[in-house]
Amino acid sequence: NFSKKIQYMLLLIGGIVASVTLLKFGGILTRQLLALIAATVFPVLSMTVIVELWESCKKNTPNTLKIIISATWQLALAVILSLIGASFVAAVLGDSRFFLEIDIYKGVKLTFILPVLLISLWYMQRFNVLSKGQIGNIAVHLKNFFSTRITVKHVAFLGVLAFVAYIFVGRSGHTAGVPVPVLEIKMRLFLEQMMYARPREKEFMIGHPAFYLAAFAAYKQAPRLWQMLLVVGATIGQGSLVQTFAHMRTPVIMSYIRAVDGYALGAVLGIIAVIAVSILLPYVQKWQRRFLEHE
Repeated sequence: NFSKKIQYMLLLIGGIVASVTLLKFGGILTRQLLALIAATVFPVLSMTVIVELWESCKKNTPNTLKIIISATWQLALAVILSLIGASFVAAVLGDSRFFLEIDIYKGVKLTFILPVLLISLWYMQRFNVLSKGQIGNIAVHLKNFFSTRITVKHVAFLGVLAFVAYIFVGRSGHTAGVPVPVLEIKMRLFLEQMMYARPREKEFMIGHPAFYLAAFAAYKQAPRLWQMLLVVGATIGQGSLVQTFAHMRTPVIMSYIRAVDGYALGAVLGIIAVIAVSILLPYVQKWQRRFLEHE
């Protein structure tokens, strides 16, 4: 909530500090740290811009076609903002030691985890998701969270969440992790043959479809918790896009093309997801009303 003048001053000071640090102390640790900061901040920044855009444009609920059109150019805007951070990451890591993989970027897993945590905290703070309509802050949210009684339902949910986190984090990094299914390997080979640069699954299968659904949920004024979960999913795609540029063995131009291919394929899947949800939603709402009447 700083004024534009203060924001520009912070931008200038941050740029000077980062440039001096990189030029004067341009060691591996410095480059790793600056790359980690950029790879963490920019996916969150791009999604906060989009969420605020949704908040300012959803006074009149548009139809599904208008939502799809809006989400398509909004996703392009998010990708462009993330690519700015990705370009910074590639520039910072543009050193022969990273090109030859004498050294590698060691913040890959943090790059996936931190944006998800930051966007969740920002969303809860911005919309008071956990305060049930009361004005509060992160400390209040955490106090209420830790005061919650644990039930079997919570344990089951945490178990599912832990499994998803294990797959999500285990599939990232430079070294071997969670094994890749044979079907997914075949899909990767197919995409490598069909597209100039194979897009990453976290973008076109998770992040970008979640972005379309988040836009649909925002314009249709779905419950805040559902909107937050979808925004978190969209942030995963933006984080994956930025993190691609940390693999310096891949030419940067290939990473740009991969981002564009991921946007195109993700947009197709996102449009299909929105159409499917818009068709099924009336039936779900009808069933829900009937269920509540029996209750």
